[in-house]
Amino acid sequence: MKTIQIDRDLYNYIVSKAAEPGGSPSLILRRELHLPQPTETLEVDDDIYSYLLSKAESFGESASDILRHELNADGEPHHDAPGTIVFHIPAGTGSQPWNTREHAVVAKAFQSSASGSPTVRREDCR
Repeated sequence: MKTIQIDRDLYNYIVSKAAEPGGSPSLILRRELHLPQPTETLEVDDDIYSYLLSKAESFGESASDILRHELNADGEPHHDAPGTIVFHIPAGTGSQPWNTREHAVVAKAFQSSASGSPTVRREDCR
């Protein structure tokens, strides 16, 4: 880390570009000058590496971006991608309502470890 002397008006300009109060002047300059963020090397087990790859939201997403959203390090609430739950309506219901207050369709969804998609087990439906 080096120290540089700059004019007060330039300092105020740089600080005004902070993404959040108290933002690091170095990070502000990196962003404004379009310089890459400094990186570190981290060794992880194969299963962690596979897990991180499975959580990529787009092709070519960096490990830092994946970790940032998985660890909620970006300050935004983390929400899993919405899943689809399919209900098969039994034959013979015709035009009658199949989900009534008296006979409500209820299911419990859980994350499947294999696919990461919400799954409904038959025994959870009543």
